[in-house]
Amino acid sequence: MIEVRGVRKAYGEVEALCGVGFVCGERGCVGLIGPNGAGKSTLLRVITGALVPDEGEVWVGGLRMDEDRVRAQMMVGFMPEECVFPAEWRVGELLVWVASCRGRGRVDVGEVRGVAERVGVGEVWERMLGGLSRGFRQRVGLAAALVGGPRVVVLDEPGTGFDPPAQAGLRALLRELSQERLVVLSSHRLSEVERVCDRVLLLHRGRIVGEGSVEEVRRLLPGRLVVVRCRGRVGGAGERVAGFRVLGVEAEGGFQVVRAVREVPEARPEDLLAWCRSRGGEPVGMEEREPDLEEAFLALTSPEAAP
Repeated sequence: MIEVRGVRKAYGEVEALCGVGFVCGERGCVGLIGPNGAGKSTLLRVITGALVPDEGEVWVGGLRMDEDRVRAQMMVGFMPEECVFPAEWRVGELLVWVASCRGRGRVDVGEVRGVAERVGVGEVWERMLGGLSRGFRQRVGLAAALVGGPRVVVLDEPGTGFDPPAQAGLRALLRELSQERLVVLSSHRLSEVERVCDRVLLLHRGRIVGEGSVEEVRRLLPGRLVVVRCRGRVGGAGERVAGFRVLGVEAEGGFQVVRAVREVPEARPEDLLAWCRSRGGEPVGMEEREPDLEEAFLALTSPEAAP
């Protein structure tokens, strides 16, 4: 459904995308993750046709974006991170208008209202957009991305402004949508990505440095994760210690928690414990386990792992 081939985009001397390429099928949920400045927003804008790359090609549904932009864009629904609408329009007016822009002929208002109900904005159908809370505006943005039946839905931080119950509803909706069409979402909430996405693209400094299922991306780390809980303050994230690489040190539950990757099989945990003591910590517990997506993300986007 989407094919991106060798896409490059620069802003002056800064390369935002450096030869990015990937393929997505007709259905599923693909999570685009990466640190701030990785190029995620630029890539989403290129996919939706809002931004023309300096080099490379984007294909949507068999159409090349730069050669058949109007028809290709009709296949894509987009929800930006911050949804801004004309304050004097009503919710229903906006959604019907967006559906008409999809180019599928006469708009079925009942179908549009069905989408509004599905995402939880049916109750504000007649309300002015300017009077809505941020959470409702974001829901309207999601509805706008879905009306007219686009085959690809691109969502930039879709959970922004949602309270916990709304987050749960969004997860359920994304799972449903991924059975019907292709969903591409960008999110900093990696735990949410793990729960709803069947595939992940990890972008770092304009390049894809990890791709595959959540499990496959987690396995890109060279070894298992070692977690040490310490009393006191520990410094030294990013250091290499006798076969370990320290990913980070965070305060959790009254302790300093050190996370490190075992980079060589012969690395000894007692050497990591000694390092913690040398940095001012008193180890009180240690475990070794497989990393979660956030821990893999930290390792694959650290300065030492930069492309």
